[in-house]
Amino acid sequence: MKKFTSILLVIFWSALGRAQNTATLQWNNTIAGTTSGSDNGIVSFTDNAGNTYAAGTNQNGLFVAKFDNTGAVVQHFQHVDTNNTALSPKIIQTDAMNNIYVGGDKFFDGVYQVSFAKFDPTGNLLWMKDYSNAAGFGNIQSISADNNVSPNYFCYTGYVGDSLWVGKFDVTTSDFAWNTKLIPAGYINAKGLHVSIKSSNIYVAGQTMGTFTNDDALLIRFNALGTLTYLTTLNGSASSQDIAYKVIVNSSGEAFLFGTAYNPGLQYFVSKYDIVGGTSWTSYSGVPAGETIAQAHDLAFNATYSKVYALGSSNHAVTNGNGNIMIFTASSGALAHSAVINFGTENEMPKDLIVDNSENYYIVGSKSNGFLGVKYNSSNALSYTLSYTDLNYWLGSHLDLSGNLFICGTASSTVTLGDVVLKAR
Repeated sequence: MKKFTSILLVIFWSALGRAQNTATLQWNNTIAGTTSGSDNGIVSFTDNAGNTYAAGTNQNGLFVAKFDNTGAVVQHFQHVDTNNTALSPKIIQTDAMNNIYVGGDKFFDGVYQVSFAKFDPTGNLLWMKDYSNAAGFGNIQSISADNNVSPNYFCYTGYVGDSLWVGKFDVTTSDFAWNTKLIPAGYINAKGLHVSIKSSNIYVAGQTMGTFTNDDALLIRFNALGTLTYLTTLNGSASSQDIAYKVIVNSSGEAFLFGTAYNPGLQYFVSKYDIVGGTSWTSYSGVPAGETIAQAHDLAFNATYSKVYALGSSNHAVTNGNGNIMIFTASSGALAHSAVINFGTENEMPKDLIVDNSENYYIVGSKSNGFLGVKYNSSNALSYTLSYTDLNYWLGSHLDLSGNLFICGTASSTVTLGDVVLKAR
């Protein structure tokens, strides 16, 4: 049967302030493509007025769709580069004038480029700026904005060869402010895997290979001008592979790093660093017995920065993939709670973790038969699970200002290949 592209928007909702144990479907909408192929919804964003934007790619290039707070389609537009390269988005934002910004990477002439575009509220391209060094990028791993209301600049990180790359794109000048290539002294194969912005400082989490220590977890801070202000590494057991996947920063400028290490044996770690890069504490949480492979996925604070929530996943010979949730006390690093997310032999693969102002936390990912979505309350009790059988691949999620949860991904059936956004509260 011939398959056609579509974008499908689905919303789940549970009443704020009530002890809800289920999420009910509120609305859905579909945008049909014009040719056979697949629309891949990659990122989403909700503005202050409650409009939701989804961006992704299909066989025609970059697409952006806008939905109002009832699920009605407000607009949908495509952009195809003159050289037939598609901007693969990693972030979408709007400003106070409802202009739309999309940032991501492209693959052109055998190399990756970092790319930013600005569209007016009706979808007309105002500008698109690309940057690539002579060797290109290995691809852009992460892009962050300085704020979620009306961005002034974006920062990004990636790597190529043995070099870590960090850059800043200035929205006010519509141009790249700086790009920095970094091979830390005494290290090789530096990789930037995640970038975070706080008080004009840029923090990068990643991995580098030490001369005598094998792979080490890496944390770097740059100031607003691109000057390196500190670099620190974490080395577990000798000759082990240690990787930092995520960094977040509290209101005091203290950084928290999340990754995996051997200490000995495979472990998750969370490290806290003071404002000059000194280690305040490092806490380890062992991967459950029988687990052979682990990856750190996401890290989040509660509203008061007193708790740090960490989400990982690991593989088990019998139960397949499992999720691992850990909660640490931010001041001391004490492990307050840990649990395995497993619903039988479903091969759970969680990826995103979001904590709301009431310390409910949401975990989003995939499982063998489609979408994985769970909510736990502040006492760590399971509130509900979400499922959507047509959703078989998901790529990102976010909370809006009202605490609604959106999930953007890809759904398929015998009729359509498309994209799905789920919303829950």
